[in-house]
Parts: sequence; C-alpha cells; structure tokens
Amino acid sequence: MNGQKNTLKPKQNLAFNGEGEYKPGDWCRFCRASVECRARAEENLKVAKFEFKKPPLLTDVEIAEILLHVNDLTKWANEIFAYATNAAVQQGKQWTGF
Repeated sequence: MNGQKNTLKPKQNLAFNGEGEYKPGDWCRFCRASVECRARAEENLKVAKFEFKKPPLLTDVEIAEILLHVNDLTKWANEIFAYATNAAVQQGKQWTGF
C-alpha cells in the first residue's frame, strides 16, 4: 500500500495536471485521468489504425498482434462510453453526432 501512496499517487497527480511522463500500460486503471489521457488514446488507436496488407485476409501474425491489444482496446472503449454517458446524464453534456 505504501508503494501506491509513494509512487502511483504522485505520478497520477502529475498526469492529471498535464505533467510528467505519459506511458500507457496496465497501471492506467489506477489513474483518474485515464479516460481522457491522450497518450492512452493514441496507444489504443494504433490497433484501430492497423494497416492491413494485401491480400485482403489477415495473416496469423497480424491476428496475433491484434489479439495482444484487443482486451486493452475493448476496455478503453467501454471506459470512454461510460465516461461520455455519465457526462451526458449527470452534466447534460452533448456529444456531436450522438
């Protein structure tokens, strides 16, 4: 628990204030800014922007690469959806196109 107080909390505060080093990973689940974090978004969107090579069928190597990231991508997308839904319901936030 001391590790969280002495390591995670200060790094979380830096991130939330737009300071420090942004390096997405499993630890993002502890951060209050994880849903709005641009570094995390860019990391997850790399999978979404995956350049598929010809022929049109994915190779086993490409599928394996996607599988390495799909859980994080799905979790992040669900967190964004929950954040946006909460902001719409609780604060009246209107999202363009929704």
